[in-house]
Amino acid sequence: MSQYTGRSGDGTTRPTVTILISRSAFQLADFLRVADDRNVKVIPFPLHTIEPTIDRLDPQMVAFDLLSCSWLLFTSANSVSIYFDFLHRNGITIPTSVAIGVIGKKTAQAVERYGLHAAICPADEVAEGLLDEILRWQPQREKTIIIPAAEEIRPVLVEGLIHAGYSPRKLDIYRSVATPRKLLPSIADERIDYFCMLSSSAVQRYHELFGSPSGTAVSIGRITTATMRQLGWENIIELPEPDLNRLWEVIDV
Repeated sequence: MSQYTGRSGDGTTRPTVTILISRSAFQLADFLRVADDRNVKVIPFPLHTIEPTIDRLDPQMVAFDLLSCSWLLFTSANSVSIYFDFLHRNGITIPTSVAIGVIGKKTAQAVERYGLHAAICPADEVAEGLLDEILRWQPQREKTIIIPAAEEIRPVLVEGLIHAGYSPRKLDIYRSVATPRKLLPSIADERIDYFCMLSSSAVQRYHELFGSPSGTAVSIGRITTATMRQLGWENIIELPEPDLNRLWEVIDV
């Protein structure tokens, strides 16, 4: 572990530790400020970019589907912003009878930014947790459950609802596009202590490009951890909850 401190030849303070995080610098703005205060070097490493595809949908059909909808389920903050921005652009309002369920506190906060509230935000911040929670609410079976999400999300939620006798409708509103290697920062000469992966897809993409990391792997949650283990990664730390700010509790700085 390359934890060192002191001053370089030009008088600047060397970072105590270096962390690679699978997110863009724009998305990491607040985290980067904290890292700078802690004298930690962060390498933003966006292994994927978000490409909205929602404009392929017919606004009239989206509005019509909401009339027979009982629940909107969101798996990420990205899905919330892309879906609600589409509604706003097209003058579509959500009926007051429609309830909202989400995965994760960040997704719940995204809903609140649009003046709404998530009725369900399970402590188990994965699709399985949301599925268990929505089934406890026993939605009306004659109503549709709409899931605006990424094209490539795991099918757990949709398949679980179908198995329970419901009629979910998944809307593909964006896709995750792998960043070409030539557009990623060069890390050949970096001495990286922690490789923080914020999704299973990030783990898979990193492994495809570079193999197993040389330092400690940090996982955002149990699904991501499972992917790391499947690929043979070792020396894994899992955050206590899917919140990047909890990283400071598990690394040695």
